[in-house]
Amino acid sequence: MNGNKRLFVTSLYSKLGDTKFGGRIGRIHHYLGSLKTILNMEQDFVIYTSDMEEKEIIESSIDMVKYKDNIRIILYDLNSHPNHEYFQEKLNGFNKMDAHRCYEIMHNKTTWMNNHINEDYDFIYWIDCGLSHGGIFPLKYRGGSDSFADHFKCSLFTPKVVENLNKCTNKITLLSGDQSYHLFDSSANDKFFIDVVKDTKYHIIGGMFGGPKNLVINLINEYQIALDKMIGFDVLHREEQLLSYLFMKNKDSYNQLIFTTWHHEDSDMAQYNIE
Repeated sequence: MNGNKRLFVTSLYSKLGDTKFGGRIGRIHHYLGSLKTILNMEQDFVIYTSDMEEKEIIESSIDMVKYKDNIRIILYDLNSHPNHEYFQEKLNGFNKMDAHRCYEIMHNKTTWMNNHINEDYDFIYWIDCGLSHGGIFPLKYRGGSDSFADHFKCSLFTPKVVENLNKCTNKITLLSGDQSYHLFDSSANDKFFIDVVKDTKYHIIGGMFGGPKNLVINLINEYQIALDKMIGFDVLHREEQLLSYLFMKNKDSYNQLIFTTWHHEDSDMAQYNIE
């Protein structure tokens, strides 16, 4: 790495569809195209992936020479997640319950961040490598073209994004969906809310979160406690449900970046948005 004080951690696994892990099918072009875009933030990145996808990253259109001082690729076998057997038991050995989501990835986000907590960074963030796509960002940020080649481009991913994120030095920043008019997801099991007030107005999105390293350490510890509770309660939740629970538990610790709908103005579903 080149002395950058901000680290983004992500993962790229594109071949999990129709497997026991669960994942979207045929997403390699999506993930590589989006990754190429978010690298425009010009920060240090750690990418967890498989040996097969490592080869595809290296052979893609991403300029690995340009980013050689900013990218680390770390191979990780999803079978090695410490709670892999528990997840698979709950999924009955095949992910039919939530076929497009991988629990081994969702519940590794904070663990992968923790792997770099002792490195010389002031801020650490998680970001989904597929975050940049036309389903989230309208045409005006994608050059006005809805071609496949431009679908994963977005002019918003610049160093200015990180500069603005880092202005928040006393809270963890996270993406928060306002559920007043658009239901994003259900909350965690009621057992989590014996001594925590359930407030379902906001649902925390797991696509990006993080902040100052000292606060990220606290988040990692709190998340592990929540994950242990989940297993103790004998239930299975996505990482967003646990992050939402942590937000409800201590709202003052979080800087919300609030949005109200997935459906931007160019979406076929935009007609259902409420102004």
